[in-house]
Amino acid sequence: MVQKKYTQSRLCREIVSAAQEFDARGLWRELENDDCFAVIVPGEEHAMYATIMGQAGMEFGLMLFRGENAAQDLVEMLDGDPRDRDTPDEVSFMGFSMSRFAEVPAFARTILKKAKAASRRENIVPFFVAQDPGKRPRGLVPDEVRKLLFVLKGIVKAHEDDLLQPESIFSAEAVQTLVVEGDPLDPELAVEERPNDAMRPSNVFALPEVPGDLREQPRLPGRWLIGCEALPVEIEGDDRMVRMVVVADEKTELILAGEPVQGGTAEAVDVVYDAFRGKNATKSPGIPGEILVAHQGLFDAIAPALETLNVTCRYEPGIPLLERITHELLEHLAEGDLPGAGPAPPEIASMPKEETPENNAPPDHRERAEQAVPMTPELAADLRERMHSHYMGWLDTPIPALGGKTPRETCKTAKGRQKVALMIRTMPKPGGPAGVDIEVPREEMLRELGLE
Repeated sequence: MVQKKYTQSRLCREIVSAAQEFDARGLWRELENDDCFAVIVPGEEHAMYATIMGQAGMEFGLMLFRGENAAQDLVEMLDGDPRDRDTPDEVSFMGFSMSRFAEVPAFARTILKKAKAASRRENIVPFFVAQDPGKRPRGLVPDEVRKLLFVLKGIVKAHEDDLLQPESIFSAEAVQTLVVEGDPLDPELAVEERPNDAMRPSNVFALPEVPGDLREQPRLPGRWLIGCEALPVEIEGDDRMVRMVVVADEKTELILAGEPVQGGTAEAVDVVYDAFRGKNATKSPGIPGEILVAHQGLFDAIAPALETLNVTCRYEPGIPLLERITHELLEHLAEGDLPGAGPAPPEIASMPKEETPENNAPPDHRERAEQAVPMTPELAADLRERMHSHYMGWLDTPIPALGGKTPRETCKTAKGRQKVALMIRTMPKPGGPAGVDIEVPREEMLRELGLE
């Protein structure tokens, strides 16, 4: 069937209007969040599994899981801990929620701009978003705008005709499937019953892989906390998600490991296993008898293996102590002071104020107020040079987070090169005096190590 062609501006206007009409119907008042259905649209290889958002009274909209494992991914999200505030990393989805314009990130405003939608801070508008496995959330590409428009038009039409009657994805053997095609502005709709992929039995039950050396590690007293928080970091030319893996001792509040990772959970698992091996702040190998993990994906990856080692591992989102420790670590990062990552950047010394006769306190108790050194072009150039030398010197500085090796030494292996490159690309921009712009010489550092 030949599809009609429309300008992207027209499609953007239509999808904003369709999202607003969808929202006005308040489908969350009629359906439970597990009353899910599938949607088939032109250009999408697999059926998308849909869930209506809004039953909790927080986010109102639509979420579509995509790909071959869409049904299983949806079930895992619905069956997860209700306290979990993290978006799954390893799934593919697109959809929208109604949000204040001020809360819509820049990447998602393109559609609103092309649609000439209301753009005052307080306006409630559709926030369109998509995510690929292991990647950061992003805006919809033109092909996805057309696909989501098909979906929204199809759902509204099915609801108008009293055809939208999904059942619980947890128990239904068949799932209601909307087949939408034709003109995206006025599509044709067919409603079918198809096998519920979420009920498909797994044919393979593989035992979790446990690295052999972990079986030999001693057991440690106490309890560890493990988090994997998303960082607001964007690396040019690389849209993978960046997370900070934090391993901490609950009793001492010591950060045993804190390392940024990119992509999926495999890298995060490596950080945790390396901490067991002794690549941690104490340099002592061992596995505690109990572990709490605040990230669902990381928990799912390590819990089965730890269970075979008789280690108690529980999923516990929103651990206050871990959140505080992580927040403090990220504050250190923002200040350019990453614990265990090398010497702190040089600072500008300040000069004490001259003592004057008007100071009445005895000399032994007089407070010496400080005033900043006046910034001159010469001093600014000197500061930039010192900062440049600091960062280039970091390449040959032993780093605890790298097992005591220098970044240059670590780059002798493929895994080490990946780790060092990520550390360089996620180094925060250093603070400096007003009027002095200081940059991390990332490209020069990467070239020096052959990591371009």
